[in-house]
Amino acid sequence: MSVSQSVRRKTRERANFRCEYWGVSETDSGGELTVDHFHPQSKSGGDDEENLVYCCFRCNAYKGDFWNEDSSQTSLFNPRTDKRDEHFWLSETGKLYALTDSGKLTVKLLRLNRQPLITKRRQDYQKLEERQILEQTQKAVEALVRLSQQQREMLKEQQNLLEEQRRLIDFLFRK
Repeated sequence: MSVSQSVRRKTRERANFRCEYWGVSETDSGGELTVDHFHPQSKSGGDDEENLVYCCFRCNAYKGDFWNEDSSQTSLFNPRTDKRDEHFWLSETGKLYALTDSGKLTVKLLRLNRQPLITKRRQDYQKLEERQILEQTQKAVEALVRLSQQQREMLKEQQNLLEEQRRLIDFLFRK
């Protein structure tokens, strides 16, 4: 690899320290990931930042020096230029489904439905659901607290009105 440390750092930061092919983080993998030449150097790819992809070792190894020289052939999903949601759909089970030919090629070539990734994505999905449930519960508790406060205020108003009615009745019956 011929990229400088500063370019490597920029590539890592741009990728938010995650595999750009499918999101495994440095924390998940227990260390820094690799910098891949999307258009491989062995096939005339350069070191420009737009050609560099931060990815896990396995995605890098599975991709290897893959490159379709013929533009009429299906190309690999490019995380630098392609929109992930246009090429893939992630199910709640953690399995990744391809929506395009590029997506199909990428899922197959990079083995993006390997069991550890499916398990990780399913766990991430469950954590997201749990976080959403917690947020909804917190909003419900906040609403109940507000309603309880409003109820106390209304009760106090009713007590004041009752007290005023008693005074009025006392005044009317004293005459």
